Order: sequence, then C-alpha cells, then structure tokens
Amino acid sequence: MKIRIKYLNGIRFKHFIINSTQRINQMEQYLNDINVFPVADGDTGTNMAATMSSIVKGIKKCKESSFAKISSIIADSALTGARGNSGAILAQFFQGLAEATKGKVRLSTEAFAQAATKA
Repeated sequence: MKIRIKYLNGIRFKHFIINSTQRINQMEQYLNDINVFPVADGDTGTNMAATMSSIVKGIKKCKESSFAKISSIIADSALTGARGNSGAILAQFFQGLAEATKGKVRLSTEAFAQAATKA
C-alpha cells in the first residue's frame, strides 16, 4: 500500500530535514568525489554536511508545528552555519523557501513544490 503525503507542516518538514541530513552525511565522501564545479576542491559534501548539521541543531528541540516558523528557523540556522559555496547556496535556498511560505501553518504538496521553485 502506498502512503501519499498530502501536506507538510512544520513537524513533518523538521523530520524531512533531519532525515535528509543523515543521508547527506552518508553520502558526504561521494559528494566530495564528484565535486568539480565551480572549483574542484573536493569539499562540497563536507560543506553541505556541516551546513545541514547546523540546521539540525537549530530545529532539533523546536516544538513548532507551523511550516513558516520551522522554515524561518531553518533559514536562520543555515545562514549562521553555512560552509563554503554549497553551504551558502543551501542557505539561500532555505531563505527563499522561508520567504515563499511566510505565514503558512501547513502546505499542500503542490504549494510546497511552488514555494521550492520560487526559492
């Protein structure tokens, strides 16, 4: 049986970010190995992992259920903890997502896709 996610709220998004961070940590070396643009310095995975870990620290104890509030904390944590070019790019994406979802308690999957595209 397929479970379909119909909406995202702050709690679901928080869990998504935590699980995504675990996956980035698992793939860190692979991401470093394929790092060729804009500078082939082999640190994209390391920088993404550090930035995402900073985000997780920012949201781990947060009990907010509002998508907008969690998204804002994620954006601030990403900006504070951004490492390297890839971290700065992640921080800018999360800032754009926070702006596109301002005031939203929950989002349909379609609304999330639109907000991510705007970000």
